[in-house]
Amino acid sequence: MVVGASDETDKEIIEMSDWLYHELNAQRVYYSSFDPVKNTPLENKKPENPWREYRLYQSSFLLRDYGFEADDFVFNDNDRLNLKQDPKFLIAKEKELIVDVNDAEFQELIKVPGIGLKTAQKIIDKRPIKNVSILKSVGVITKRAMPFIEINKIHQTRLSKWLN
Repeated sequence: MVVGASDETDKEIIEMSDWLYHELNAQRVYYSSFDPVKNTPLENKKPENPWREYRLYQSSFLLRDYGFEADDFVFNDNDRLNLKQDPKFLIAKEKELIVDVNDAEFQELIKVPGIGLKTAQKIIDKRPIKNVSILKSVGVITKRAMPFIEINKIHQTRLSKWLN
């Protein structure tokens, strides 16, 4: 999809991508930021911000690999993604996600920012998780994950709670 050549919104693009993945079983959706070419009908159209393409790719991977749906995404008043923040983070924040790393299923763990597909499986294999250093050792990006996780029903309010 060429992003920004017409007046499509990110919401429309994500809905189309969701449909391509889940109805047509597409393996991958590609995005390209519009960049005008001289001596063409769109030569005076403004080029698209490359961050928009990047955020759409992130969203696409969440749809394809992480089980998110188009309705999960957070958009601004113009149905655009926030270019300054990761879509997975915004979804978790919007849903007030809190997951206990010792009880959560794989599908729940991969919804947490800072936890990817391989890392979620490593968490499951390493259980019980007793502290944040174990999370770091299996690859959790703790700076992203901490607001959304609990360890043994304790939600981090201070980092020192989990240092033991």
